[in-house]
Amino acid sequence: MRNRRIWELVIFGLLLAQALPAQMKQALTFDDFISMKRVADPQPSPDGAWIAYTVTVYSKEDNRGN
Repeated sequence: MRNRRIWELVIFGLLLAQALPAQMKQALTFDDFISMKRVADPQPSPDGAWIAYTVTVYSKEDNRGN
């Protein structure tokens, strides 16, 4: 069961990586970086069917995440 969860997270990461453009035309700037949402703290449901996680959105103007 634990191995399955690990593989699910690996597959999720690979799918996310494929969603990004294959070739970036410019370097990543601070504004680009701050505009990205951060995914963290994955927790599987008791039956293993779902994964809950937190998403943090940062604000440059407020200098904080929510």
